[in-house]
Amino acid sequence: MQPYETLTASGQVRRLHELAHAMLGHYHLGAARLSFVQRKVNAIFRVCAPDGGFYALRIHPPQTDPEAIAGELHWLMAMRRATDLLVPEPVPTAHRALIVTLSAPSVLEPHHGVLLRWLPGRIRSPKYLSMRQLEHVGATIAALHTHAARYVPAAPLHRQRWDADRMVGRSATLAETMLAHAWLGTGDRDLLTASAAQVRVALDALGSDAAAWGLIHADLHPWNMVWQRGRVGVFDFDDCGAGHYLFDLAVALANWSHGGAQTDRYQAILTGYAHVRPLLPRDACLLPTLMQGRACRSILGWLQRTPPGVAPSAHIRGLLVQLRRLAGVNGD
Repeated sequence: MQPYETLTASGQVRRLHELAHAMLGHYHLGAARLSFVQRKVNAIFRVCAPDGGFYALRIHPPQTDPEAIAGELHWLMAMRRATDLLVPEPVPTAHRALIVTLSAPSVLEPHHGVLLRWLPGRIRSPKYLSMRQLEHVGATIAALHTHAARYVPAAPLHRQRWDADRMVGRSATLAETMLAHAWLGTGDRDLLTASAAQVRVALDALGSDAAAWGLIHADLHPWNMVWQRGRVGVFDFDDCGAGHYLFDLAVALANWSHGGAQTDRYQAILTGYAHVRPLLPRDACLLPTLMQGRACRSILGWLQRTPPGVAPSAHIRGLLVQLRRLAGVNGD
């Protein structure tokens, strides 16, 4: 049998489908049906149980820290106990474990699997939402942060930290990464360098006390939220970690208002947030800088993953345009 790591992406997904079936044997679901949803870092399968219930089976690669996965799941369970937020419910195995670590004849290296109840609802584009609905989005994000600020985990968390190094990298790494891509002009390199420095100053100004820093989702875009009878549910907490609540809000604002260009949507979300979790005048001033941080992170991540000589995607070029506008720099 061909080694798993030498297979094409589609070949690996077929093997993971077999592994997913083996993982489901650890749950009280009976003869469930599996359908592949997507694979980025993790592989996601939709599970339909014989009783009509739907679940998401998420398979993590071997290098993922099980304690980090557990930290996410315990936070989800705490939110479900303490709030009325619509978030996924982790499902334990027949032996009450939250994580299944398993290999198979076709996938020899053990992978980690978790099962979550499928969060029902409809994903909606921001352009079809009223200002009142967008205020509800902001209020939901604020409720998430309010719970996180009060949450005391039973054990130390092993989640990633959304600090300046993770967002914009160290200065030397930043310079080296940019120089490897000749299509980046001097102006763009200067812009990324200056934005990274501004982000560091903004994060230092926020500090790391409990009012400013705690668990955040870190990827609050419209495709990670579903609508259920006028309420908003939030899913895909896989990027969650310790960070500034204001950065989490900035990521959401950037995603829901086209990088802040759609000022009516931007303001509606901000208004909804402030109704639940008041913002200081300083916070409103820092948000555009933190939105630059979100754009920087996406651009630098692409640069690090992509071999030199590959032309940037339309998405990356669009983020550069956003970054220029947020920084008040002229240019296309």
